[in-house]
Amino acid sequence: MIACDDILGLYLERKAAAGPLAQVMREVRDVYNGDVVVPLPEREQHERVAVANLMAMVLDQMADLVASTVPDPRFAPRRGGKAEEERARSKRRATKGWWDHSLMGNKLYRRGRHLLGYGTSPVLIRPDFANQAPRWDVRDPLATFAGVSHDPDDPCVP
Repeated sequence: MIACDDILGLYLERKAAAGPLAQVMREVRDVYNGDVVVPLPEREQHERVAVANLMAMVLDQMADLVASTVPDPRFAPRRGGKAEEERARSKRRATKGWWDHSLMGNKLYRRGRHLLGYGTSPVLIRPDFANQAPRWDVRDPLATFAGVSHDPDDPCVP
């Protein structure tokens, strides 16, 4: 069992390590949400500011492109034979059903936006005991502090 102080220490250490990158990610979030103040001294005080948020439009369009291509899961039979081929088809149907139940299109869209805007798209896959299937939870990149990995291609970080 890990002590509370150790967990807090790890959290603060990972948060500090992600400091400069997290600041850039917060700036991207603010621009996307339209929270950035654009000083326009030449306008009258009663006029509303009309500035197109091109970043939000481009991110949404690119996320649509990312989400439009859904992966096609394939399972090869271990050996030849009708039973093995049927088992592989069954695994594929189960995976596709799990994705449909999880609203995978919406999750891919949000993950695409995170990946394009922040450069990272963390996800947590955990068991859903009520539905007897895995459950995808897309995490907020600004609130996720993954451990340091020596292999940048390893999707499983400590």
